[in-house]
Amino acid sequence: MLARIWSLSILWRGAAVLVIGAIAALNASASPFMPPPPHSYPLSAVALSPDGSRLAVGLPGGGVWQRGEPKGRIVVWDATEGTHLHMLEGHEEDVTVLAFSPDGEYLLSASHDQTARLWDAAEFELADVLAGHESSIQSVAFSADGAYLVTCGADATARLWDVETGNHLITFIPSAPGPHRRPMPVLSVALSPEGAYVLTGDGSGGVWLWDAGTGEAIRSFEEGEGRGRWENHPVTFLANGDLVASRRPGSLIHIWERDTGTLVEERSGAEGGAPMWFSHGGAYGAARVSRDGEVVVTELETGEIVGRTGKSETGNVRGVAFSADAERIAVGTREGVVHLWDTATGDRINVFDHHRFREDVEIDAHPRFDER
Repeated sequence: MLARIWSLSILWRGAAVLVIGAIAALNASASPFMPPPPHSYPLSAVALSPDGSRLAVGLPGGGVWQRGEPKGRIVVWDATEGTHLHMLEGHEEDVTVLAFSPDGEYLLSASHDQTARLWDAAEFELADVLAGHESSIQSVAFSADGAYLVTCGADATARLWDVETGNHLITFIPSAPGPHRRPMPVLSVALSPEGAYVLTGDGSGGVWLWDAGTGEAIRSFEEGEGRGRWENHPVTFLANGDLVASRRPGSLIHIWERDTGTLVEERSGAEGGAPMWFSHGGAYGAARVSRDGEVVVTELETGEIVGRTGKSETGNVRGVAFSADAERIAVGTREGVVHLWDTATGDRINVFDHHRFREDVEIDAHPRFDER
């Protein structure tokens, strides 16, 4: 009897999903945005070019909803026109992070396949493959002049690279506190504007400053708890590199003097939420402030709110990317949709739904809807 009730319940839920999808389709012409289909799945990474003209999105593959689809694909859009420009392929696993170089010449992608790839952003051609990490790459950053970049990952290292040659220059290895000094995964990284210093944030909450020329650790701003947790506390440089900042637990931002290690400010986030995403270069931060996807943009050095978005209608924000002036931001959601916003007006410029790049999947094929 219980099995029959469970079976009927599953059927009713499946029917309800299909009805809701049909209603959404009927109402699409009356709405500026049609919700994604019920079998949505999250994007893996989002990046916006410095001038806000191009959007790059990492598409997941090989999961429950993506059977038979290749991993590691990157779709590039014209952000203003909303048109598809190119599909970049080559990574063997899903892309974890994307970033444009400060001059917009390159797109950098990193992946679970332990490599980072430099793409010519104008010709959509592969310029270089950066190999050396022994596990998934979690974060990347360019120097302000675009001459160097740094990667970090689950292998508990950060690595500095020469962009022109693709040569690996130095490896940085943060350690956890305690008698055994067990290395922690490095989840966030930043390069000072002139490229002289590297800042890392590890999975225990530790924040370290490094000499980019010698690879030596200069100081730790936060020692971390050393419990092996994978908690990402984004790090960045502020004020032309003289200050460093990190998001801490409890919706706080800690700001230190780079040269002395002195904590100069402990700031609560705008409207009660500390930024979860920092812009490349460290000028801006973004925090989700409502359940329906509204995001505020702050100037990190002052904490002043400089812009905000409208409501995304797909709610759960999974990633934010900035133009150089933060006048445009791209907000990626768990449902697999990217919304491009004008932060000065709060108007939505465009919506990018990557579902058009995958084969249709019958919702009944998912094991969640199988009879049991």
